[in-house]
Amino acid sequence: MLRWGRARSGEGASGTRPHTSVRHVACVPFPAPVTGERMCACGFLRQGHSLPLEALTKFLLDAGMAKFKLPERMELMEDFPLATFGKVSKKALAEGLHVSESKASSA
Repeated sequence: MLRWGRARSGEGASGTRPHTSVRHVACVPFPAPVTGERMCACGFLRQGHSLPLEALTKFLLDAGMAKFKLPERMELMEDFPLATFGKVSKKALAEGLHVSESKASSA
């Protein structure tokens, strides 16, 4: 992920795994006009759970995550797109975010 012209790692995913509401998560960048890219936490929650973005970011801050690594967007999904060997395709996730953002801005 590029943030203010500097490469940053996507550590948001590893920080969200211990949260009791999160079943699976993957963090991917999405474009931001001023900063370059922002982080989006994509995932699905355990049945019957909810987790607003504000609660997720508070949880991550309390766990010691640096503020610049926090996700600024959260997308709840039914499942993840998979790559050839069954791993989550972060490229396909990021492309899906760009498409949904384009649709939202043209509406």
